Amino acid sequence: MLDHPICEACRKVRPGQPLRWTDHIHHKHGKIGDLLFNERLFIAVCRDCHRWIHDNPDKARGVNLLAPKGQWNTQPPISGNSAGNSKQKQP
Repeated sequence: MLDHPICEACRKVRPGQPLRWTDHIHHKHGKIGDLLFNERLFIAVCRDCHRWIHDNPDKARGVNLLAPKGQWNTQPPISGNSAGNSKQKQP
């Protein structure tokens, strides 16, 4: 939270309202295995936004604050990698 002292969700959840200090970590894809420590998959949020995310999962998914349905506790695909293209390019 030192790197992100202001809530990363306030602008999406509470547009037009004052931004708040962070006091929670929100794991967007769950906390199983490597997901717990993967910094790409969590954000610093205030308590009110964290509650809103979990109380309104469909709306939270719509603003990319929660994993898509069926992807909770699963590692998301790496950007630019498609499922059918698993071979590495040769130099």
